[in-house]
Amino acid sequence: MGAVLASSIVIGTIKTAGIIATAPYLINFFIRLRNRFTWTVGYVDDSGVIRTKGLEALWSLWIGKGSSEVRIFWKAILFHSLFGVGAVLFSYLTAR
Repeated sequence: MGAVLASSIVIGTIKTAGIIATAPYLINFFIRLRNRFTWTVGYVDDSGVIRTKGLEALWSLWIGKGSSEVRIFWKAILFHSLFGVGAVLFSYLTAR
């Protein structure tokens, strides 16, 4: 999937929009690299709430003081969608 995305960015000459769209994945990569790619991120406490010990991955930002999996999922979808819409808007505004 990543190779297809990278190929379409290079071949389609949408380099800047591609970087905007893939920025969350690049950010997550560098956070995970800093933590030496630990297998698990966060933990579930006794009450079933997901918690984290710090910035272990990008989605650790949405866990905060504790959150449910559904809330983390929707916050991640919103975050990634903002970057996607930003890439589309950038492409639209620079194509004029």
